[in-house]
Amino acid sequence: MVRFFRRKDQLDNACRVRFANLCRTFEQWPETENLLSDAGAGPALRRIRELMPDTPIDSAEARELLDAVDRAGLVIGLEGVTTGTKGYRPLHAGFEQRADITAWVCPFQCCDKAVLPGESDAVPLCALGPAGTAMVEFTVHP
Repeated sequence: MVRFFRRKDQLDNACRVRFANLCRTFEQWPETENLLSDAGAGPALRRIRELMPDTPIDSAEARELLDAVDRAGLVIGLEGVTTGTKGYRPLHAGFEQRADITAWVCPFQCCDKAVLPGESDAVPLCALGPAGTAMVEFTVHP
């Protein structure tokens, strides 16, 4: 997995991965947000959305908010909403070594989510930020 970290606040890598997992969950199953809110994560999710655009986030506050989301998930039988599952995903067929890599990344620089060309027909959207916020194109040069 390609990881992009550009945000200048004090988020540790574990928090970035957890934000990415939450973003992917909301992207794949948008109704999950309402289920989690109804289960008690409403205040934490509102605070996360307030912080997303440009407010600095530290790891301590991020962990508390993400833990609250996970606790609400347990109430409704969803384990590991932000911690996700570990697994192996092979590279795409025909993936070749390149001198540079371009991908769409988190527009708020909060998570490690990256969508490579070919994984999406359109510019992907951030599922945690304000509605309709597109991910941004980013290129890593050697």
